[in-house]
Amino acid sequence: MRVTARGITVRAGACALLRQVSVEAVPGELLGLIGPNGAGKSTLMRILAGVKTADEGVVLYDGQSARQIGRRVLAQRLAYLPQGGVSAWPLRVENLVALGRVPHRGALGGADPPGPAAIEAALAAADLLALRHRTATTLSGGELARALLARALAVEGDALLADEPVAALDPCHQLEVMSLLRRHADAGKAVVVVLHDLALAARFCDRLVLLHGGEVVAQGHPDDVLTDDWLAQVYRVSALRLRPDDAGPAAVLPWHRLPPTPTAHQPPATSNAL
Repeated sequence: MRVTARGITVRAGACALLRQVSVEAVPGELLGLIGPNGAGKSTLMRILAGVKTADEGVVLYDGQSARQIGRRVLAQRLAYLPQGGVSAWPLRVENLVALGRVPHRGALGGADPPGPAAIEAALAAADLLALRHRTATTLSGGELARALLARALAVEGDALLADEPVAALDPCHQLEVMSLLRRHADAGKAVVVVLHDLALAARFCDRLVLLHGGEVVAQGHPDDVLTDDWLAQVYRVSALRLRPDDAGPAAVLPWHRLPPTPTAHQPPATSNAL
């Protein structure tokens, strides 16, 4: 599924959370949304997922609006993992993951023959088989984050939107989750992920969209977006760059804070808005 957002503007009173933002996620690509706190990443993800309405602009799914494609079909084809999810009910982990199959069963809980296999695959992919009988409310923050990711995977949608899926995870599970998202994209899915870890963004993403102050200031290949100029202007840091493999991506490691500059210099964006 191709997810296209054009001219998205979102306001909160007199404040614009997003200003004329245009992005596109295409099948077979892992797209990373990056930017400092308050840049508008989570707001944009909610817009892309269809759970929030923009004040201006349009979101299309394979060229159709959410109304045209239908909410139930959209829920079957697009999975959304919000930031900081919780489990309010004492469900077993496998039952929490099974909630991802609700769009396929319908309002009256109809048959879903592929459901058990999808749930099993999601539990295995998120390394949760050993925890499947645990009560979700007893899980650690990282374990719960993996369970909620598994719920999104169980949807088996054509597109997956994941907002900070590695924020609560240890390094091993961070790499496992990013590798999982990479495989998801390689299998032909459109995958969008919000990340704060620039090393993971550089290593796993095909393309990055850099948000700052509610605007897209750069988008393109990680090497073209994670430049010294953009890191200094947007993040106020300088970085070390390590290239473990001559043919692979460089690891970008923020290393020093920089003082604020009186005037912001804006290098040209790496690609045009849609």
